Amino acid sequence: MNDPLQQANHLTSTTLEGKSALVTGASGNIGGAIATKLAAAGAAVMLHGHQRSGELEATKKTVITQGGQAFTMLADLSREEEISQLVEETQNRFGGLDILINNAGLFPSVSLKSLTQKRWQSLMALNLDAAALLISAASPLLAKSGSGAIVNIASIEAHIAFPEHAHYAAAKAGLLALSRNAALELSQDAIRVNSVSPGLIDRPGLSKEWPEGVAQWIERSALDRLGRADEVAEAVLFLASSAARWITGIELVVDGGVVATS
Repeated sequence: MNDPLQQANHLTSTTLEGKSALVTGASGNIGGAIATKLAAAGAAVMLHGHQRSGELEATKKTVITQGGQAFTMLADLSREEEISQLVEETQNRFGGLDILINNAGLFPSVSLKSLTQKRWQSLMALNLDAAALLISAASPLLAKSGSGAIVNIASIEAHIAFPEHAHYAAAKAGLLALSRNAALELSQDAIRVNSVSPGLIDRPGLSKEWPEGVAQWIERSALDRLGRADEVAEAVLFLASSAARWITGIELVVDGGVVATS
């Protein structure tokens, strides 16, 4: 490839042809959008879910209908042995792993006055501990890839306070720190590690379930709206692709300007 323009276009491509990806929490709104976006870019995807659901199967069907390759696997990410099994099954299906998306998480509201050790530990186990253990389990496969990429889904709540979300914010702040340290440590194996921090993402029924919260988030947004799951997925695709080949250890905030105006 001698043409400089062709070479530049090749290097900055967001195609994922020939790549394989593991997406945790793929039954959720954001996880499903990420998996579908990566598959549309050419990646074969392993869709993780905590339990069997129509949403998980619908995402798999969408990927396959569009000509992609997808498998599903259920795993409790609070159990280290099931994390190992998930990574092993991904290797068995694809022969390796190029991309890990740590998206699975809990988003409960609870005041500090009523917070118990059990609730704290259950949230940390899924929102922070699981990401660390998945990185540990998947890093040997990602190293063999030669161009491994990890994207951790954090939150802007790592930066701004919101009532009854202290435990969630603490976990996401920890995830950002984990991402930066992993980027440094895994760089020797050519593995890039970045994070995406979404603002509040819209989904069917959200405005009816939480009208006061939605109103507050829209008011804080410079763009006067909630985000969409596909907008988060676009950011993830960029960081997972060769277009971001010289980017590691960063946080990409996708929030419509909430942090900027806070």
